[in-house]
Amino acid sequence: MTAPTNQAPSQATKSEAPSPGRGGSGTSGTIAGEAAATPVFLELPDIPKRPHHRRSLWWRWGFPIALVVLVILVPVLIYAGMHVVLDSNHGRLIFSSTDPAKPGWEAAVESTPTALMATLSDTGDLSSVSLLALTGPDHSAMVFIPADTQVTTDKGKETLVSAYKSGGEAGLKTAVEALVGVDVGDVTVAGATDWEALVAPVGTVTVANPDNVTINDTRLFDRGSIDITPAQAGIYLRSRNWAEDDTNRLLRQEVFWRAWLAKIAAKGTADAVPGETDAGIGKFIRTLAATQVDYHVLPVKVQALSDAYAGVFLPITKDVAPLIAQTVPFPRAAPAGSRPLVRVLDGTGQLDHGVGVARSLAAGGAQIDGIGNASTFSVPTTQIIITGSDRRAQAESLRKTLGFGEIIERPGDAFSSDSVDVTVILGADALGQPVTTGSVSAGTTGGTGG
Repeated sequence: MTAPTNQAPSQATKSEAPSPGRGGSGTSGTIAGEAAATPVFLELPDIPKRPHHRRSLWWRWGFPIALVVLVILVPVLIYAGMHVVLDSNHGRLIFSSTDPAKPGWEAAVESTPTALMATLSDTGDLSSVSLLALTGPDHSAMVFIPADTQVTTDKGKETLVSAYKSGGEAGLKTAVEALVGVDVGDVTVAGATDWEALVAPVGTVTVANPDNVTINDTRLFDRGSIDITPAQAGIYLRSRNWAEDDTNRLLRQEVFWRAWLAKIAAKGTADAVPGETDAGIGKFIRTLAATQVDYHVLPVKVQALSDAYAGVFLPITKDVAPLIAQTVPFPRAAPAGSRPLVRVLDGTGQLDHGVGVARSLAAGGAQIDGIGNASTFSVPTTQIIITGSDRRAQAESLRKTLGFGEIIERPGDAFSSDSVDVTVILGADALGQPVTTGSVSAGTTGGTGG
């Protein structure tokens, strides 16, 4: 292909601008009378034509059709996916019903919050232990435990004093959990200085002291109404008369806690107790002050030791178990996994979501994960459902606690990942049974799963 261009003029043909008087007739770039420059053509390569590709049938028809099908399927997939989640028994259940009166409703059960408060002697040894439990929104409990209580752990028989001496807070936590059979939460250790800081915001506490307290022939506290300053609080709580049964000292601790909590409640402000308001021992003490508190001394009996003047305390198991069940109605397992994780569902519509049974099963050794309604209210016989034979012994124990029901073993597979170990569905045979009485506990949070 050729393209026209102007040839560059030679030196002889370059035009000069006419000067005035020369008679030039214009400024055209050529000398007057000469011919215009001849166009010159350059040889350029041909530009190939762009090939024309015919559009494939996929892009012309397949892709638009697939797009339309996908748009149609999106709501179908969403609907199906919702029902897979809502009806799933794998993982934590999420139910489609939000009405507690209808089948399918469930509430997650929160374990009863607990904490351990330990008081130290002037030598740094364990002096006494108190278990704090937030039983409900308006109800709390304290269990005072003698420090010389003996318990059997993986180290053998040891007292709480020796457990703390050898293992610190962790050792004490393990020993107390072995004693009461439930998780006791975080451990707070307080010496005299710590007690002074705890009591300081409310100042002097007036108590009805039940005993004279004399140490080394020195009267520290008189019997009757006395004022205890923050600096004296730790001393009062740890002091014990010579040869005194430690349960007497725990009764003095009770009167102190009653008076102290009353003063915190009277002040009515968050700064009545140092520390966090929504966690830790600060939260527990504030909650105790705002609720009705039940005070107990752990049921124990004295056992004399042949090689020592003082004896040790042995827990009275038949009395300890019901006390802890009352104090900590929905416990966490200690150690983890020592209690089967259980869901209780009402299959009759008449058993208050199975709360009464849940409390009974918790007292019998279960950790309750949830309560609620079964998918139908026409279940004739109570079902104790397990996946795999490894839960058979636990199911038998639960059935013994209930006194009725049948065990149903469902085969496990790679997709069986239910969040609980055992599901109890209450049937018509549970109606009228003693364990089915109860009311909705403060330890539950209703909803659609979670």
